[in-house]
Amino acid sequence: MLSALLAIWVALAPAPMDRPAKKLRPGFAKTDGLSLSVTLDRKAYGPADEVTLRFVLKNESNRALFIGDSFLSPGYHEAGPGRHFEVHVKAGGKARLYFWSGMLTKCGAGGIRKVFKLKPGEVYKGAIRLCAGTEKAGKLAQRLLEQRGGSFEDRATRKAHVLGKDGRRYTVELRYRVNPQSHGVWQPPADFKDQMLWKGELTSSPLQFAVTGK
Repeated sequence: MLSALLAIWVALAPAPMDRPAKKLRPGFAKTDGLSLSVTLDRKAYGPADEVTLRFVLKNESNRALFIGDSFLSPGYHEAGPGRHFEVHVKAGGKARLYFWSGMLTKCGAGGIRKVFKLKPGEVYKGAIRLCAGTEKAGKLAQRLLEQRGGSFEDRATRKAHVLGKDGRRYTVELRYRVNPQSHGVWQPPADFKDQMLWKGELTSSPLQFAVTGK
């Protein structure tokens, strides 16, 4: 009798409220044993300031992983549509922008994937220069490609976008992607195995920053 009453009480008791989803900290993503952390040097920049996005990929699993990057890595991390890294920027929270880093590989080199081994807890760090300073825009042609900032384009109008001139406030996300169909592994180390290559996509939660005009 007591067990029957207990069963009825459980059935009639209100269901516990669902816990709200845990909110990721700004500039962070994690899935399948790999995390991505993204930071900016500051929240506001002047027209002479460089805007650099820094990232850390960390092996959060209990086994060794290989991660992939472009032909120019690890000395330079290119970013652009369809690359290992994509920078997703919105101007004013609405206008979506394309971004291409100052130096990009082409032809056969553009389809190369280098791989780097991360033991549990190890990290792979890098930086992507978004802007070398809008005041220096006229002198960029005189700088080495790897020293230049990237270029932005409004996705809707396909017109060039200059930070601080065509917009002031921005949100930025970094997407990291390892797609076996888009790039081929190039000169892997002897202990490389395809099943050890992390595959998938990580997109950081957004960061906010502002760029003042001249």
